[in-house]
Amino acid sequence: LGFASAAAIAAGASLRVTTRPQVPFRIDRLVVPSDLAGLFTIDDVKVGKNSQFAAEGAVPARIFQENGVGVCLKGDTAQISMDVTLSVTNISGGASFFRAAVIGPAVE
Repeated sequence: LGFASAAAIAAGASLRVTTRPQVPFRIDRLVVPSDLAGLFTIDDVKVGKNSQFAAEGAVPARIFQENGVGVCLKGDTAQISMDVTLSVTNISGGASFFRAAVIGPAVE
């Protein structure tokens, strides 16, 4: 599943980016491109209404860079058209677009 902000996110601003799978899909890994990872925190990952984090609190997006090791999420299964939402905050000094992907198997 791909995620992309429709507009640049202002410095210090937060945004929820949502996508909806077209087949049942289980989250195994979140990947944030390394050229953007230092600019953002990941505040939450939700499947429907359920957070995929063990506790509240933002984590650096760098944890989820494409070269990260041991960062599997083993998340819930999103059903067809269920919201999968990333909540992010721009911690840089300027506006920036956000992009990421969630990788996992289709569960059909």
